[in-house]
Amino acid sequence: MTVIVDEFIFARSGRVGDLDWTLVSGSGTPMASEPGTIGIYRTDTTAVGGTYAIVHQGGTTTRIADVRYKTFVVRPSNNDANTMIRIGQIGDPIADPPADGVYIEKTTADSTWFYVCRSGGVQTRVDSGITLDTSNFVALAMINLGNAWRFSVQDQAITDIDTNVPGSVQSYITWGVRNTAAASKKLDITRVEFEVP
Repeated sequence: MTVIVDEFIFARSGRVGDLDWTLVSGSGTPMASEPGTIGIYRTDTTAVGGTYAIVHQGGTTTRIADVRYKTFVVRPSNNDANTMIRIGQIGDPIADPPADGVYIEKTTADSTWFYVCRSGGVQTRVDSGITLDTSNFVALAMINLGNAWRFSVQDQAITDIDTNVPGSVQSYITWGVRNTAAASKKLDITRVEFEVP
């Protein structure tokens, strides 16, 4: 097994992180370090309504079933009815909603993080009960249990989902934020870690 980690410490023109992630739309900026946090990358919808600022691993896809775990350490800038966030492993990251994926999201109707397993357009979606924190970075984790996925936010609200679990679907490791009004919505990330064969 190979553990892949990006902490967004080194900023280089035209690249996203050390692993050269692909910024699909919106804008992205390496940010100055903060106390206790060195590498920060910000995705931004800009003020153009309906923009999805999304980053994924580029041309390489991975079968959902092959990823053993994935952790994203993130901080959204907004928790309102004009902000949608999806973070995880998704077949088509641009689709809303995607047909297949294992991810954590906040839709425009939500103020808390939701856990999602989605296969062939049918989903199981569970409310974590944890409100989005717009001041601090939190770890969103997804662990592959074989026939189920275990989700958590900052090691809390641990929940297993064993229905609508996609298996052999090719997918992207991805994160993104979408606005539904002409206002900038941002999502900061400081760490991505996942394990593959």
